[in-house]
Amino acid sequence: MKKVSNKILIIGLIVIGLIFAFPSMMYLKNFNSIDGYRGTLYYFIHNNELLYSILGAIIFAILLTLSFLIYFKLIKNSNKFTIKNILLCVLIVGFAFLIALPNTSTDVFYYMGTGRVLEEYGQNPYYFSINDVLKVNSEDIILRNSGPWMDETVVYGPLWVIICFIFNKICFGSATLLLYIFKLSALIFHVFNCYLIYKITKKKKFAIMYGFNPLVLLEFLINAHNDIYLVFFVLLAIYFLKNKKNIWLALVMLAISVGIKHLTLILVPILVLYYLQGKKTSEKLIWITVYAVFFLILLYIMYIPFINSALDIFSIIAGQQSKAKDSIYLVLFVLLQNDLVVSVVFSTMIFVFGYYYIITILKLFMRDYNFRKTMQTISWMLLILIFGVLTNIGSWYLSWLFISLYWLKGKDIKLILWIQFLYELTYAYLYLWHTDSYNYTVIIIPTLLIGVLIRMIYLKMKNKRKLMIKNN
Repeated sequence: MKKVSNKILIIGLIVIGLIFAFPSMMYLKNFNSIDGYRGTLYYFIHNNELLYSILGAIIFAILLTLSFLIYFKLIKNSNKFTIKNILLCVLIVGFAFLIALPNTSTDVFYYMGTGRVLEEYGQNPYYFSINDVLKVNSEDIILRNSGPWMDETVVYGPLWVIICFIFNKICFGSATLLLYIFKLSALIFHVFNCYLIYKITKKKKFAIMYGFNPLVLLEFLINAHNDIYLVFFVLLAIYFLKNKKNIWLALVMLAISVGIKHLTLILVPILVLYYLQGKKTSEKLIWITVYAVFFLILLYIMYIPFINSALDIFSIIAGQQSKAKDSIYLVLFVLLQNDLVVSVVFSTMIFVFGYYYIITILKLFMRDYNFRKTMQTISWMLLILIFGVLTNIGSWYLSWLFISLYWLKGKDIKLILWIQFLYELTYAYLYLWHTDSYNYTVIIIPTLLIGVLIRMIYLKMKNKRKLMIKNN
């Protein structure tokens, strides 16, 4: 691939996107609607026949592998691009992937149903599930096509509910149009994310690293996960903080991000303390209090139209953690078949993460971290959170790392990109056996954890050795 031009590489990604989209185009041609579409398990499959299942798994694995090979080559060739060319190519490639119907996740159908519950039927999705409304309105195409989470009330922030409401408002009742509104919105935010990364880092390589990443293309543009909005508003907060030195706008962006998905809460103290570096302890305490009150007021204002009590916010935030799906805890349960042991391990990891988080905050309070060190802290914090604490994760959660990975060392960035490839590759198992993901999770997660832990231990030992040499 050494002599392959960037133009050919981009065309290759476009072709891969169109191959992913071909079954979707055939489905829409045959049925003229997504009503009844169950693409999560049967994307390349016909009537569950073994031959088609094997074919689907092989095609997916080949396409994903090729897309990552092209991706790594594009990163190496980053100096041959202009930022305008990058954004244009990201837009074109993104559109090719956007055409495909969701094929490894039904979350976007749940988003569609959430907005429908509020927009069409005036019910609060924090207290009424899609299924509650569907029982009375059984012919609603959008509701009945909402996927396996229909019995769940919303676990996302209020701004996401509002976005879902707005998209439902402009789809004229068409489920197909509504789906592609979500997808087009994701493409727009995808291009903006790419540009923001360039503005923050000043490096075209990092814009390419995000813009053509196959995991991002599959999970944001094909499956339309709402994490793309979270990434956008956190990047915007970082931009205002680093480039404009404006903490107030940064806090507004962080609050908006929390209003979509609650993960951002753990980042707020880290970024605030970075901004306050160089100030006296008394000044820090005063401004931390001011910023905390400002942030909490913003957050509460967003929830006011939807909640009966402030205490309900905590149950909403904790809701998703109640599901042990696609995580190390599901792995332990499958291997050990013992709820008590799994609970002990989970409690231990919560304690370890909490201890690490508190110590990190105290260090940031007591000493000044430069921007690189702060971003590295966020990266490792996110890795520990994803693989050590969360009980319900998907491959798209690894997209959170695009918030901060640009300040890691090159080997660590490569490690994360390979983890993304391996995690996404496990969906071939889904195509092959048409079953829930716990089987492939059992295979892949221990491997990922071991790799990450070995790397972290190595870095700690290396840093200690350097410190000892320096002191001597």
